[in-house]
Amino acid sequence: MKKIFQILVMSAITAVVMACAGKPDPVPAPEEPPVVQPVAEEAKPAPASPEPSEPEFSAPEEAVPDQAALEALAAAKAGADAAREQARTVGGDAAYPDDWDGAEDAYGEAESAPRDTRRQAQEAAARYKAAEDKYKAIYTAVLRSRADESRALADNARREALDAKANVAARGDYNAADALYNQAASSYKAGAFVEADEGYTSVAELFIAARDAAIEKRAAAEAAIKAAGEKTEESDALAQDSVRILGGGQE
Repeated sequence: MKKIFQILVMSAITAVVMACAGKPDPVPAPEEPPVVQPVAEEAKPAPASPEPSEPEFSAPEEAVPDQAALEALAAAKAGADAAREQARTVGGDAAYPDDWDGAEDAYGEAESAPRDTRRQAQEAAARYKAAEDKYKAIYTAVLRSRADESRALADNARREALDAKANVAARGDYNAADALYNQAASSYKAGAFVEADEGYTSVAELFIAARDAAIEKRAAAEAAIKAAGEKTEESDALAQDSVRILGGGQE
């Protein structure tokens, strides 16, 4: 009985050992990766919006006028305004009405011309320059006309002085007037019509003075000749009387 019990115990132990040996080792569970907490990113500043800049153009002439273009435009307008006033002051609007209207049209076109771009500003300046040239032409025409009138008066006075023999009888006065006449002629040829006008006006007065001086001298000379003749006749009469007395012709 005891022997049978031992056999059963051994059998049970053997069965347990074999059962344990037949089971595979347990596979360890995979480790879960650590949970990474998201790091809050620092807020980046928004990119600054670009400052408004001058629009790009295909050509510089289409850009807004620069300082040089604006200054040139202002100078052109000032020149046209000055020439316009100058021509009006000498009566150019009345003396040459058709030319004046043409100049006014050119000035009006310059005033109304656009000037938003550099090219437009340059074109407006050119229009002012064209108007200025027209006003200057009117001004010059008025001055030339005045000088022509003064020269005509001087030429007439010069002829009268020569007719009166002023170049002989009043040589000093005539030569002084003639020298100034040549200076006025040089001014006229050079286009200095203001100086020419003033010179011819003064010369005409000097030629007239020389003419009058020559006429006075001629009159005085004629009077002296006449007086001498009268004295000669008187002397002849006295001589004849003396001859009669000395010759016994006395009654």
